[in-house]
Amino acid sequence: MTSPPYLAALNLSALPADYEWDNEIFNTYWAVNDEDNPRLSEALQRISVKAAFAFGVACCEWIVARVDGHTDTSDAHLRIEAGWAAAIDPRYAKLPPPPPSPSSAPAQYASPLRLAMKLLGYSHERCTGDGEGVRSSTQGLAMEVDHIAGRHPAFAQWLSQSLRRCHEHYKPVEIPVEEEPPVPRDLFFPEFQWSDEAVQAAIQHFLQALDPATNPYLKSPEEMLATGFKGLPYGRQR
Repeated sequence: MTSPPYLAALNLSALPADYEWDNEIFNTYWAVNDEDNPRLSEALQRISVKAAFAFGVACCEWIVARVDGHTDTSDAHLRIEAGWAAAIDPRYAKLPPPPPSPSSAPAQYASPLRLAMKLLGYSHERCTGDGEGVRSSTQGLAMEVDHIAGRHPAFAQWLSQSLRRCHEHYKPVEIPVEEEPPVPRDLFFPEFQWSDEAVQAAIQHFLQALDPATNPYLKSPEEMLATGFKGLPYGRQR
């Protein structure tokens, strides 16, 4: 999976490395609380858990686009692809913690990427029951994007537009996360025009393009069915 066209057009990786990064900053975004950004925290409470998870995956794409070319992002792209599948149904993905960054990787880029993948994996792990912890992980991811790429004027507009769409179409519901309505990757594309038909087409197109044989973070159809998934995994016959 590559960065979506709207992010590729921003050329985020060409931005100057004008942000600070150390273990204290890493830990701040790893363990955010409501007081760290009350407005964002409140906004995330007004959307479904699955939408909050999907919003976090979209933030991961911003982070990958920011550090791409400065550190290896190939594994992150695979994890994000699985994350988008999990935004449709969490049972599609298996997202273990990422390994430590190689000592040769530039910490100012590799460490923010590793943090994003840790938050993504933790958020996916919490996509059970009431999904406690998912929204705080997404808050940390959005704050991380703001820290390393937020000076690009496109981010604030994208953040506002994305939250507005989630508020309109994915309100909180009192059902298990797995049963919440699926969220397509396309929802976070600025040019996406909402309709029930467009959402279903986007989900079907995405799932049918996936190949669990080439992505270790996607479950096989057999694993999907063993977890209680109903229907055709990946929308196609095995």
